[in-house]
Amino acid sequence: MDVIRRDIQSRDFYLVDLGVTPDLVKNLQDKVKLGARFHLLDHHQQTEALKDHPLDGIDVVAYQGESAASVALRFLGLNGPTGRLAALADIVEYCHSNYLERAEEEFGWERLREEATILDYSWRLVVDDDRFRHMAARKLAEGVWPSQVGEVHRRYLQVVNEGRWERALQKVRSRLVVKDRIGVLRFGRYRTSLFGFGTRALAKVAEEEGCSVAVLINSRKQRSSLSLRGIGAEYALPKVPLNLGQFVVDFTAEYGLSGGGHPSSAGAKIHTRDVPRLLQEIYCLV
Repeated sequence: MDVIRRDIQSRDFYLVDLGVTPDLVKNLQDKVKLGARFHLLDHHQQTEALKDHPLDGIDVVAYQGESAASVALRFLGLNGPTGRLAALADIVEYCHSNYLERAEEEFGWERLREEATILDYSWRLVVDDDRFRHMAARKLAEGVWPSQVGEVHRRYLQVVNEGRWERALQKVRSRLVVKDRIGVLRFGRYRTSLFGFGTRALAKVAEEEGCSVAVLINSRKQRSSLSLRGIGAEYALPKVPLNLGQFVVDFTAEYGLSGGGHPSSAGAKIHTRDVPRLLQEIYCLV
């Protein structure tokens, strides 16, 4: 929001893949009063819910089940080389769209999965490197594959050569607790590094253990942060037994703090005392 606040010239803003919160909506409304207009292009449940409650100056284009990239490109009327980027985003985010179907027909599933892996691994080398993200986005928008962008491919090879994926899997395997087809990984105050792979490594190990849902819990004394993932991502379509985004929205509405996401992936901040209650509800639903 700091960037938007400082921008006193632009009137139209496009926010992509940014799940809304009450604070964000309030900040956007304050900017609307100054003449701005916002277009929310997203795939999170809480953003889609805004469609039922129209707000002056804020247009909502949100669909669950496909990547935010697919939503944005469809809204902008783009296809061609940029369409296959949406297909790669679908694969990485365990989503599905017409972009993915068309790209698979043209390039084949193996090529798409390979390119999605290269892109996914490359940014995990340093997750918060905005310079790299901007450079990669500009190059990929020109219509080349991730493997054809020098720095993307170099970073991918570094992650592979350092064995980061395998090391992340080993750490998850040593700490994962499985109960009733739910895989739970807990971290306390000092979180063990998963080498940038986080819930992706958790989901992979949980899948090996036959789980339906994986939950990553970062606990503090008063509050805990949770990430939930659906398991079974064959053909980028996880067989999730419940809508995880809707589940955490409903749970936090009843017990406090915030949460949201989309059917196969969600996050939440809840009171630490409510963590056992949340897990019990998942056990009952799966």
